[in-house]
Amino acid sequence: MIHRRSMVQAVVFIVLGILVALFMRSRETRGPNGPTTTTPAETERTEEARPWTADLPAETTGEWRADLPRLLVLAGDNEESRDMKAAVDRLAGEYEDRAVVAYLDLPVHRDREKTATKTFPTTVLIDRYGNETWRKEGFVPVEELEAKLREACR
Repeated sequence: MIHRRSMVQAVVFIVLGILVALFMRSRETRGPNGPTTTTPAETERTEEARPWTADLPAETTGEWRADLPRLLVLAGDNEESRDMKAAVDRLAGEYEDRAVVAYLDLPVHRDREKTATKTFPTTVLIDRYGNETWRKEGFVPVEELEAKLREACR
């Protein structure tokens, strides 16, 4: 009887351990430096936590709603950046009430260091808590942009 009881306890502890591990893994996000784990205290971010977005010129950011995810295309003066403009404008209209989608035509010499961008265009997805969850340098197909937006708006 005691043997069966200890086996049941062992199974329960193993299952609980697996559930805790799965829960912790589900809280992982991808930041610019790889996977990071967020804690509830970290989800309430301020502009100080995202210095490069706070430093963007006011005329490029307009009136962004802080509670929405943001898909930003940091563009330079090159063909790949210009190719993405039409797709970004279309997505901005489609996701108007659910996300901020912005094409930011940044002066390469001034804003490259602030945004940690090596290549233009660079597409950045920031969740509703201010965490950068995805970044891709170079041209991004509209289908991939849509998929990332759908995921962020859930």
